[in-house]
Amino acid sequence: GNTVSQGAYYLGSVADKYYLNPAGGIELKGLSAEVTFFKSFAEKYGIGIQVIRHGKFKAAVEPFLKDEISPENKEQLSTLLNDIWANTSGKIAASRKIPAGELITITDSLYSYLPNLSLQYKLADQLIQKSEYDNIIRKKLNLDADKKINKISFAKYANDVDSKDGKNKIAILYASGSINSGKGYDAIYSENFVKEIKKLQKDDHIKAVVFRINSPGGSANASDEILFEMQQLKRKKPVIVSFGDYAASGGYYIAMGADKIFSEPNTLTGSIGVFGVIPYFKELAAKNGIRSDAVTTNANSNMISAINGLSPGTLTIMTRSVESTYQRFVHFVTVNRKQSFEQIDSVGGGRIWSGVRAKQIGLVDE
Repeated sequence: GNTVSQGAYYLGSVADKYYLNPAGGIELKGLSAEVTFFKSFAEKYGIGIQVIRHGKFKAAVEPFLKDEISPENKEQLSTLLNDIWANTSGKIAASRKIPAGELITITDSLYSYLPNLSLQYKLADQLIQKSEYDNIIRKKLNLDADKKINKISFAKYANDVDSKDGKNKIAILYASGSINSGKGYDAIYSENFVKEIKKLQKDDHIKAVVFRINSPGGSANASDEILFEMQQLKRKKPVIVSFGDYAASGGYYIAMGADKIFSEPNTLTGSIGVFGVIPYFKELAAKNGIRSDAVTTNANSNMISAINGLSPGTLTIMTRSVESTYQRFVHFVTVNRKQSFEQIDSVGGGRIWSGVRAKQIGLVDE
């Protein structure tokens, strides 16, 4: 396309030559995180929100509790974005041989959006049309002008794997998406994964397993099921975990069955914490003449009501459950990472870390 995305330019900047369309531009602007808040909206329309969480950095619930980013979340987002941008911009500057200070000026001034300035500031080597670029490729491949260039998409190339018939094999298990209980195929479902892991346990031809995780987390129970089976697998053969863009919360938890954990520099990981959000509509219902009543056999039989929310007893036991789940989470991290509870708790609390920072604090190996 005429405008190159920031991610695409980061990837392409390592090339020996970078060509840009004369009418194009490069999206080089840095990183930002914008949060939308619903607290005042919910109060205005009589919607109640009950939140249970462990971890002041577990910011997924903040939109329901506040009208602005908390100091804790601002701190973690600032650290995270600056870590990622330092890695990204540093590699772009090194690849394009641009001084770091000059790249800051280019980015802050949005010069890259103008093709002539992209050329002037060495973000690109030449401005040419696509047909001219194709002719350059033909020349390098010794193809005649009328010959079609044989191209392959990255996705197709990545999926074109040669089948090997050797007895000793390394299995690659992909875990991508949110973590859920039961069966399913559009994300990570515990029943499916447990079945696959058990197959790997029994297959004597598989000598090691690479577990590729790209997940922001999800169900605590489902994560626990998957982790248990990974621990059984680890007893029989080496398990190496590789993080993609995300390996946070439950996505980090299921990695605790690994012998080694590898992360990308820009991976979002950690988020060692637990939360629950329960909406209820007592005020909204009352304003519109809606009432509720219930008949129960025990003190907390009506645990969760759409009108009244959690009963006091339910709130108490769910708070204890969240605390218990957090303690369990930290325990498994301490065992896998060979650190004390206090060490992991100090970097936990729901805080998200970049891959670079995660290595520094011992949450990953490489």
